[in-house]
Amino acid sequence: MIENKDIRKTPKLYIEWMDAFSDEGWKSDDEIETVFRCSSIGYLIKEDKNSVCISTTMGRNGQCIDPLSIPKGMITKRKRI
Repeated sequence: MIENKDIRKTPKLYIEWMDAFSDEGWKSDDEIETVFRCSSIGYLIKEDKNSVCISTTMGRNGQCIDPLSIPKGMITKRKRI
């Protein structure tokens, strides 16, 4: 649960980030993706020196659903919206 329960005052972020992924089956080197780029928008739920946690949905009581924690080393762009 976030400390600031007023969702109007909760920061909203746009984040571009790189994700790890795997694929099934045999692949030649020209079929293999090396980077999976993602973008996410959400309420800032929690942040520390290693990661940023956002959620697309937040209840009025300060709870959120499906939080997404992104390691800061994987973030390529971050913008407050």
